[in-house]
Amino acid sequence: KKAHQSGATARKLQGESADSCHVSALVAYCERDWGAFERSMRRAIQIEPRHVRALASFGAQLCFLR
Repeated sequence: KKAHQSGATARKLQGESADSCHVSALVAYCERDWGAFERSMRRAIQIEPRHVRALASFGAQLCFLR
């Protein structure tokens, strides 16, 4: 719950960014919410197509989950 609150505060202060979406995806991963994980990763990559951490994390998880 604290991670969600911290993420919401960060998004309010800086706006939506690839980094904030990537962090949201990692929180969703820890909670095993695969749908939210995928949506957040796809949004991070949409915002910043060359976001290395999002691309690497998402690619690894797609290999693992599918």
